[in-house]
Amino acid sequence: MVVVMQAAASEEQIRAVIDRLVAPGFDIHRSTGASQTVLGAIGVHPDFDARELELLAGVREVVRITQPYKLASRAFHPAGTITAIPVIKKLSHPPVMVDPSHATARRDKVAPIALATIAVGADGLLLEAHNHPEKALSDGAQFLYFDQFEKLMAQARLIAPVVGRQVA
Repeated sequence: MVVVMQAAASEEQIRAVIDRLVAPGFDIHRSTGASQTVLGAIGVHPDFDARELELLAGVREVVRITQPYKLASRAFHPAGTITAIPVIKKLSHPPVMVDPSHATARRDKVAPIALATIAVGADGLLLEAHNHPEKALSDGAQFLYFDQFEKLMAQARLIAPVVGRQVA
């Protein structure tokens, strides 16, 4: 995989990313240019969740050379969740539950998708929160921190009544 650092990334931020890659056994090839640093991570570590790197300070982009099957299937089926909710509700009677944690796979995208699904009529949300997502055994990048979960719930309580819904 290739990790592209932000132009203003500090040496401390670069070192933190390198340390995060070395811990599971990646070999790192660093290329420092005039304005940007790029890190090449060499090795096969199927349990490593590269999405966590995208959330580290100073990281601009993470480019996977190969995709694990779980993420490849998400890329093959782009999220059509939000637009499908009203259609599903019209055609069926069971409640429509949405899992924005798995749908987006990144904690910074969970809240916007969750709020949008409430606005279009979702009946419930499946959310994941963890006190230390970086230490989770799997899917840590999609877990909300507890303060993010509380903020999301407060926002949901504001949006729900506007569209004739309520938050339990």
